[in-house]
Amino acid sequence: MADIEDILFKLGNRSIFLTGFMGAGKTVVGFKLAEALDIPFYDLDHLIETREDSLVVDIFTSRGEGDFRDIENAVFDLMIREPAPNVISLGGGTLVDEVNRAKIRSKGILIGLKSSPEYLLTRLNESQIGSLLVMTGRPISDALFMDKIQLAVNELYDARKGIYDDVDFNVDSDGRNISDITEEILDNLESELF
Repeated sequence: MADIEDILFKLGNRSIFLTGFMGAGKTVVGFKLAEALDIPFYDLDHLIETREDSLVVDIFTSRGEGDFRDIENAVFDLMIREPAPNVISLGGGTLVDEVNRAKIRSKGILIGLKSSPEYLLTRLNESQIGSLLVMTGRPISDALFMDKIQLAVNELYDARKGIYDDVDFNVDSDGRNISDITEEILDNLESELF
């Protein structure tokens, strides 16, 4: 069992940022991790949806990825101004912006949740599939065909792999329960000073 006081001492005024592909478990792991550390949890996509009163997929579809990224960056900037430490679940594409990556590096620890493209396909919900198809330039009607969704997952996964690998450490989330993933993160945080 990890020493929570030791982890919080090491964190100081830094936050923990979770990244990974959509469906990797960032929100549920982030919530559990924040609960274990007894610090606030923020989910970037949820904050965007609340602010815009619209689902991420609907923002992508109606306004395009450029507008979505502008909204995401604005909400992200507000979120990182919150007193730290926090656990912050990033959107799947937040790290595409180099400025965001630099801000994260200056404000905290970046942890990746890794999942294989095949496993991710089993975890995506309808909204995530819609966003995925829009981001890869495919028609929403492709949601009816698993092979077309898998191609979209593979394409976006390959495009972002380097970004997802540039983290302080990765934790595999394929087929694992939330408690085990959270405990591995806590153990890594306790044993390493990032």
